[in-house]
Amino acid sequence: MSREESGVHNSFDNFCNPESVSYFIDQHRESRYRNLTAVKGTGTRYAYGYLLWRFDTWLHGKTFPFNQEVMVGNNTYQRTIENVTLDGVEHLLRLYQQPFKTESDFIRVVKRYLLIQCMQTSAPGQSR
Repeated sequence: MSREESGVHNSFDNFCNPESVSYFIDQHRESRYRNLTAVKGTGTRYAYGYLLWRFDTWLHGKTFPFNQEVMVGNNTYQRTIENVTLDGVEHLLRLYQQPFKTESDFIRVVKRYLLIQCMQTSAPGQSR
């Protein structure tokens, strides 16, 4: 069950606290207006931040299969599939940083999210 379904929401400000998320947000321009004081929550920085926050909210509590290499003996590894319940973007990033992970597992997670978002935003009766 996702955070949205359970009614538990992580605020955007709390979401921006972890180092990886704050680094991502700081890489983007705050606002294109030079002589105006920027209102918090506007501009490219927060637009991308909010999109990542929505992905994090959707991701929380979802279970996905991930390939994992398990050491069976001396210099011997066996590939197994493990179902992992994710706890947001930070958890997904930690899984990605582990050795012997395949990119296709992470691509599958992102594609599923994008497919669901595409289906929710398209008008009824229209095909893409």
